[in-house]
Amino acid sequence: MSVIHFFCLELPQRLLSIPLSSLWKQPVLNPINRKGYTLPILNLNTPYGRNFHFAWLGFFIAFLSWFAFPPLFPEAIRQDLGLTSTEIANSNLFALSATLFVRVGVGPLVDRYGPRLVMAGLLVLGAIPSGLAGWLTTYRESTSFASSLVYLGLHKRMSLSKAWRPSFVVVPVPALLITAFLTVVYGTDHPAGKWRQRHQTPATFLAAQAGHQPVLDHAELEAKRQRGADKEGQATATVVDAQDDSVYEATPKTEREIVTVDVALPGTFSALTLALSILSLTFVYLALAYMTTFGFELAVDTSVFGLLNLFTRPLGGFFADRLHAKFGIKAKKYFVIFLGVGQGVLTVGFEEFLKQKDKPDLGAMMAFVVIMAWFNELANGANFSLVPHCNSYNNSVMRGLVGAFGNLGGMMFALIFQQGQGVAWVYAGVFALAINAILVLFPSPDS
Repeated sequence: MSVIHFFCLELPQRLLSIPLSSLWKQPVLNPINRKGYTLPILNLNTPYGRNFHFAWLGFFIAFLSWFAFPPLFPEAIRQDLGLTSTEIANSNLFALSATLFVRVGVGPLVDRYGPRLVMAGLLVLGAIPSGLAGWLTTYRESTSFASSLVYLGLHKRMSLSKAWRPSFVVVPVPALLITAFLTVVYGTDHPAGKWRQRHQTPATFLAAQAGHQPVLDHAELEAKRQRGADKEGQATATVVDAQDDSVYEATPKTEREIVTVDVALPGTFSALTLALSILSLTFVYLALAYMTTFGFELAVDTSVFGLLNLFTRPLGGFFADRLHAKFGIKAKKYFVIFLGVGQGVLTVGFEEFLKQKDKPDLGAMMAFVVIMAWFNELANGANFSLVPHCNSYNNSVMRGLVGAFGNLGGMMFALIFQQGQGVAWVYAGVFALAINAILVLFPSPDS
């Protein structure tokens, strides 16, 4: 009953207590780690607002280049390249497997060089195959980038099987390059500024007092030598004063305490770090849970899933954080499992619904898919709210590994759906139910 009371009464009241002006005023900052209590998405003069937009825009452009490709497969690309049904199905597996390895490798790069340069570099590299995709002549040369919107316009002037070629160059390439440029020039890596300045916050000083030793990279060591030995170990920070403290006061004390103790220092990546991360039971829990939810989404890949992602995934993280503040870290764990079980039940139920009639009602089918998407995508957002609790010293490594398991799940579900629509939904649902039932036995993160 306490959970129902929280969602029905406490949470709406707390949301209504947050002033609308926090969307454009200077952010209210935690003085210890300089993270924001508010998110000024309408204020581009502050790095907190800019970085939020660069984050979603970079992710959006990357997926635009990848997921705009499948709609062109059934007719245009299939006819132009002479593809078989098996080759079309395998192309998705190739893309998922390639992304799996990239996600594993990107995590250590972010921990080493910072998110800004890594994001921009990936967007620039992604523009190369995007621009070359229009010159494909065979299935073996194919890649997963296109722009269906431009294709629709070009189709009026070009043949069905040729209009997709220039669409690769017209939209993805400029969008990728422009976003990369804006991210490098106007983005920041950390509340302290550049990535090499990430230890220049009071949080580092407090962590050092507690016995944690920050591991500095070459650029940081060089900067410390230039400042002089007498200044080594000092931490500096400039905290922006909030114009309105009502947001901070509206934040429950328990939530403020959770944030202020977040003083973990980023560590270096090594083979030992990777091995310990993979062998951690909390990582296995997160990886398997994400495999069943994000993997399912990648395999289904419908426009409804993509549209609902605009708010369902953020809501998953939001609800998980509120549950954490109210009931502790275990609430996040069981929230993810509850959503995963719900997805499994709905998936099996969807197959049973399809068997009831020769021609099922379209409206009822869409309702099933929408509810299924809610459970699926809320789980994805809630899962990543748990990742920082798993290994806060190598946060990017953990995000990359968990994300890679999502791609592995996509490959597994894609193989399941190749078995035919009659049994694929049941297999997919039973698989999700079995995995989430096992996850109940796994421990929750410690903090």
